[in-house]
Amino acid sequence: MKKTLTLMLAVLMSVLVLLPGNLALAEETQQNIQLRFHEDGSFKIMQMSDFQDFINDEKPEVNPRSIELMAKAIAQEQPDLVVMTGDQIGGNMNAEQLQDYITQMVAPLEEAEVPWLVTYGNHDEDATDALTEGWNKIRQLDFYMSFAHNINQHSMSGAESVDENGNTIAVGDMNVLVYDNSGVQPLYNIWAFDSNRYAEGGYDIIRRDQVNWYYETSKELEAQYGLLNSLMFFHIPLPEWSIMTSDALRYDVSGHKYENECPGVVNSGLFAAAEERGDVRGMFVGHDHVNDYVGTYKNIKLGYDANVGFQTYGLGGEEKHYMRGVRVFELNAEDLSTFETRMLYASDLGIDVSLDGPALAVAAADESADGETFELTILHQNDIHGHVDRLPYYKTLIDQVKAEKENVLVLQGGDIFLRGEFQDLQGEAEMDMMNAMGFDTWVLGNNDFRVPPQGGSIMDGNEQIQNLITQAEFPTLCANVTMKDTSEYIDNVEPYTIKDINGIKVAVIGVTSLKPQQREWEEVSDKVFESGEITVARLVPELQEQSDIIIVLSHCGIHVDALIDRIPGVSAVIGADDHFVIEKPMYIPDPVGFYAGPIAQAGGEGDHYLGRLDLKFKTNEGAWYLDSFDGYLYDLDGVEANQDILDLIESYRAIIEESQKQAA
Repeated sequence: MKKTLTLMLAVLMSVLVLLPGNLALAEETQQNIQLRFHEDGSFKIMQMSDFQDFINDEKPEVNPRSIELMAKAIAQEQPDLVVMTGDQIGGNMNAEQLQDYITQMVAPLEEAEVPWLVTYGNHDEDATDALTEGWNKIRQLDFYMSFAHNINQHSMSGAESVDENGNTIAVGDMNVLVYDNSGVQPLYNIWAFDSNRYAEGGYDIIRRDQVNWYYETSKELEAQYGLLNSLMFFHIPLPEWSIMTSDALRYDVSGHKYENECPGVVNSGLFAAAEERGDVRGMFVGHDHVNDYVGTYKNIKLGYDANVGFQTYGLGGEEKHYMRGVRVFELNAEDLSTFETRMLYASDLGIDVSLDGPALAVAAADESADGETFELTILHQNDIHGHVDRLPYYKTLIDQVKAEKENVLVLQGGDIFLRGEFQDLQGEAEMDMMNAMGFDTWVLGNNDFRVPPQGGSIMDGNEQIQNLITQAEFPTLCANVTMKDTSEYIDNVEPYTIKDINGIKVAVIGVTSLKPQQREWEEVSDKVFESGEITVARLVPELQEQSDIIIVLSHCGIHVDALIDRIPGVSAVIGADDHFVIEKPMYIPDPVGFYAGPIAQAGGEGDHYLGRLDLKFKTNEGAWYLDSFDGYLYDLDGVEANQDILDLIESYRAIIEESQKQAA
């Protein structure tokens, strides 16, 4: 394999500059390994997290699939450094068993002769029998350092101690420099921290002394070498991870989030220190096994690595092993202010990742043979708010597509009135046109609950909704709103609909915005609104038993849509509410076709469009997977208006005109 590792000769060692005190920190290790960029300017790091993986209580045996994952990932990527970010240990062992377990675990690293280091997580002192024999994290670190290619150092932060709860803290805090190809000038820096174990009320934090060590060391390094760009690795995320995902689009978050972040009990100040110093380009953790997202918060990339161990928890049921993988980082000496990173999953390496076959079953098409395909075209429209002049053209396009394509679904995302010329008719005119246009279903928008122009009573609101439902010639959806007194759905409103399209069962879940509840509208004071992503996550398992493909019709807004998009089993999100003009659908790439995405939305108010989304599905082990997609918004140039819709518009204008005359 390619090497960044050089076994330094004594003559070369004599000319290397050592920093005073703790800053003698990463020039050499006891193995005399130096990290270097390649001649082409490249340097590759691989992160492995949450091994926790022995499978035999009598004689610890590491899960063979975990070893296979490590070995194949290293062989394919040829990393220049492997960083293991905590929770290497899982479960109780005695001292002899612990040493055997660690030896098995690091064997792929040693066999590949790749430099590697470990950081510690909250479970690394869980081997209580070994702990009673003195094998705390400090002694474990001595054992790790006995391997030929390990580059760990004992704690450079000076914070290493035992706290009041008996937890060993701040073990192995260190940094290691990455040199230019000649081995003379440091170009980059890697920070590694022990994020400790537990504190009162939850998980521990990186302590103040550790943060201070980073801050002062960063300044000293800058004084000697100039500001060194760096990556930072530890186990438990900081609170900034949660802040970032609360506004996923703003912070460009992509990847999977299957569980809420589990940071330490207080904010350690590490992120603030890194932001002030300006040297850290990314912070990456493990800990939450089924998260692997990355975003950029205040110019620092924050991200997760999914777990490498097959024995510890992953996704539930048949999806248990889908998230096993490693994270790869690629640096280039041409521009060290940035880096590329990606996940490499076990499935990418040809490793069996499920209990009984391929994981992440999106659907339940048990009788479908592998390799079959199904193409679905979705036409979608949202938020017309009574602006109906484009509807005759949409009708023409809908008819054309239905004549050309075999499998078509036409969806409306809500907010059909409140504003616009027919507002006083409370949606009657718009619903009449929607019936004529041939929609298959719609979801209630937040403004469809509002009695024009300024609101009304509970009775007025319920009457308006029921009139719209009665008038609609297709199902009305709204899964995330229930009645306070009964916890049942609104009368005559469905949480989802399942449409049989040429033998394929396509489910559509409808969810709406929290705005009516947040704004305390009187009309909805008898109802309870739940955030859309929570509702969808609850309904998907139920629908996977009944349908082959799941689409979400959401009036929740793009920020919630981004969360819904990450729910396994959801094939596409048709959005609304924001009035965003999304010309090409947003999506999140995934090793199995495309994960969840795309997200589509077709503007709103006076700038609304008819959108098109073409989805292609394939079968694998009896389940339908999204294989590819395309989408766009229609240009109306050259499209002829449909006369029936034109006539409807004119008839309602006549009604409004007559009403105004009588009022005068």
